[in-house]
Amino acid sequence: NTQEICDRGPIQFTDTTLIVSSARKTSWLWDFGDGTTSNLQNPIHNYTTPGLYSVTLTVGTEFGCSETVNRAGYIRVIQSPITDISANAYSICQEGSITFQGIETVPDTSVLRWSWDFANGQQSLLQNPTPQLYRSPGTFTVRLVTTNSSGCTDTTNQLITINPLPFVVAT
Repeated sequence: NTQEICDRGPIQFTDTTLIVSSARKTSWLWDFGDGTTSNLQNPIHNYTTPGLYSVTLTVGTEFGCSETVNRAGYIRVIQSPITDISANAYSICQEGSITFQGIETVPDTSVLRWSWDFANGQQSLLQNPTPQLYRSPGTFTVRLVTTNSSGCTDTTNQLITINPLPFVVAT
């Protein structure tokens, strides 16, 4: 049974070895199939490259006996989307608008869901949303979360500055 995970998250491995004698388990060697190993009983591992990985666990007892189990193709690591925010301006005057675009930095072979928060009370689910009006001055964080069809996500933030309009008094 293959476990699917995203390439930006940890996976917990758990030793469920049963020993029918009174011998205690004293050593563990996990081989995660990506060139890394662990000697912890229940390690946490981060896969960083998409692919299919076999996992091997060798458990040793206090008497020097050991047993090995190999799970071929046990872990499938799926590429998370990699996206960025593009805008026609990152600093504007109050009451101005900014046009944002969602950019696939690395093309994803699946359909992406786009979720924007513009920090002006508005949100959008479009890759290229309508221009956003900013009525209040300040520095704001625009956030874009993209999710691929496997549920892997990428979050991108972009600071924008909205400059105050001058207060003009004519006498």
